[in-house]
Amino acid sequence: MGLRGSQRRTDGIARCISMNLPNKRHDKFSDMTFRIEWRLEESEGLAQESLLGDIKLHDKEHCINECSVYIDSWLDALIRGAESTKANEETKIEIPEESHPIILYCKQDGRIAASFRGQAVNADSLSEFISELRCASTAFLEKIKALKELEQNTMVRSIREFLERSDANT
Repeated sequence: MGLRGSQRRTDGIARCISMNLPNKRHDKFSDMTFRIEWRLEESEGLAQESLLGDIKLHDKEHCINECSVYIDSWLDALIRGAESTKANEETKIEIPEESHPIILYCKQDGRIAASFRGQAVNADSLSEFISELRCASTAFLEKIKALKELEQNTMVRSIREFLERSDANT
């Protein structure tokens, strides 16, 4: 498991059973079944080298909750997975600070299954998965925009490039 800054994670603090994250969605997203929500730990202020927080991926029935994780690492991994997933293939995406990969599987019917440590959620389509990932990524970049030297963070740069690519395709 990698280290970042002076932060050290252990499985004991990395997982949580539930999070109460605000669901801030526009009406156009109300019919989507898949969601990505996150919350940064801000008790000591935001710092580029420690973008720790909680992330939650969920559908109508299932949920992946992880606490004390690097949000930029998770978003970057989900982006890499979404961009490399092919029909009827399983894609394993490594997260530098995690001992387990996120696994994405594009099912024959077009749904996307995301799993992590035995927990799994489904998006109705790759389009829905990417749309929700764009929403979460946009909100993340907006939240951290005041931090200096963000261009040195390769994951933040990857998130920004993903949004630029997906803007060009819409």
